[in-house]
Amino acid sequence: MTTSDGVENFEPSDKALRFVLRLLIKHPSMNPDKISERLGMVPQMAHQAGSNRFTPKGNALPGLYPDSRWGWSKKIEGKRDCFSEVSALVDSLEKHKDFLSDISDEGGSTEIIVHLAGDANIGWTMPWQELSRMARLKIDLGIEVFPDFG
Repeated sequence: MTTSDGVENFEPSDKALRFVLRLLIKHPSMNPDKISERLGMVPQMAHQAGSNRFTPKGNALPGLYPDSRWGWSKKIEGKRDCFSEVSALVDSLEKHKDFLSDISDEGGSTEIIVHLAGDANIGWTMPWQELSRMARLKIDLGIEVFPDFG
């Protein structure tokens, strides 16, 4: 399709519209079970600072994890507006403002990451009001592009 100004406008199929929304919490020492309990969410990945390291497939690695990490993710398909999903996640996290602030104050971080496929035109603009809400919760925003996205 070509727009009125002559620019080619690629409209991907619903199959091409896909992204992953990820919540990643890092902390110097917090038990990941506490994060799960406080947020009421089940992570896909979690490890405790000082525990043995493993690959995602479960193979042992040398050394110990230097910090605690907790990660939740959700795959979204057929939708272009990734930031509406970010806003919905922020909505669910607002009631945990004090806990998220504690994480940051103790040297940790909370990040919402959008994983985008490198083969589709997808995205949206996040209004400053939404960015302000994230800042009040001390949440960072990350965008990652994966050319060989599954």
